Amino acid sequence: LSYSLGLGRLETSKKLSGSPDVRGSDLLVATTHHPHRHMASAKSHSAPGAGAHGGLVSVLGSNLEAIAIFRMTFGALLLVELVSRYQYLLPFYSDAGTLPLHLLRPKIDTLYSAVCVHCYGGSMLYLRVLLTVQVGLAMMFIVGYKTRLASIGSWFLYLSLSLRNTWLNFILDRYFHHLLFYSMFLPLDGTWAVDSRRRSSSSKATLVTPATIALKLLVVWIYWDAG
Repeated sequence: LSYSLGLGRLETSKKLSGSPDVRGSDLLVATTHHPHRHMASAKSHSAPGAGAHGGLVSVLGSNLEAIAIFRMTFGALLLVELVSRYQYLLPFYSDAGTLPLHLLRPKIDTLYSAVCVHCYGGSMLYLRVLLTVQVGLAMMFIVGYKTRLASIGSWFLYLSLSLRNTWLNFILDRYFHHLLFYSMFLPLDGTWAVDSRRRSSSSKATLVTPATIALKLLVVWIYWDAG
């Protein structure tokens, strides 16, 4: 249609002004719009910035499915670690063990005593109840039920357990502290969780938050710290 209109205009202009003939191919090039050329030009200008931004988001962010995998695998590791502690309650955490409370309390201050709830009592019953609560919180963490509460409770009780006998602490405990702390601020129940059934959300969208950035940087720090 553009070509036909162009030829019609050419014949009219020739009759009125007597101008020399112009080839139809030249007129077609002049009068035809090239949307693909403009689109390619726009892509060439916007592609570098968009690609850099997308790469940065991928490096620093995470989608809900990846966060859910982290929640389940980390929760399983935490559960195994806590269950294994039952056998060490008597020799290392109770008053009948190597560090009874009457030896520990003179060496700690008031804040230490307040934060470490495992210092409130040294009986096996009390210690088993605390550890069973931790196991329950770890199971809530894995299935994605009340994950914020599970994260806060797990972090606090794991810290308290570590303070009860610091001679038993090693590098894994430090990583557990960091991961549980960052978990408080992650959307752990976004998908593949009990609580995710109550709302609809896109599991494919990449989220970038201070918690996801800290979690990614922690992976680098773990490799550096482990030597």
